Amino acid sequence: MGEAVEKIYNCEDPGEILKDGKFALLKNCYIGSVEYETLLKAIKWLFIEQDITYWSFSGRAMFKNKIDENVRF
Repeated sequence: MGEAVEKIYNCEDPGEILKDGKFALLKNCYIGSVEYETLLKAIKWLFIEQDITYWSFSGRAMFKNKIDENVRF
């Protein structure tokens, strides 16, 4: 999942990421009760929200750093 989050951080679309061969198998997978695709799309929108709230990608970077610090892939 870490590589997928990195791709979203770099503005790739979650739907396109899940078409990639190594991620395609995760399309219908769940993390707890949340579908993997839904989680990736939520992360995308949280990056967008941070871009709006904080200028110059600082919010996006803060959010990504917190993901990296707190989530084990």
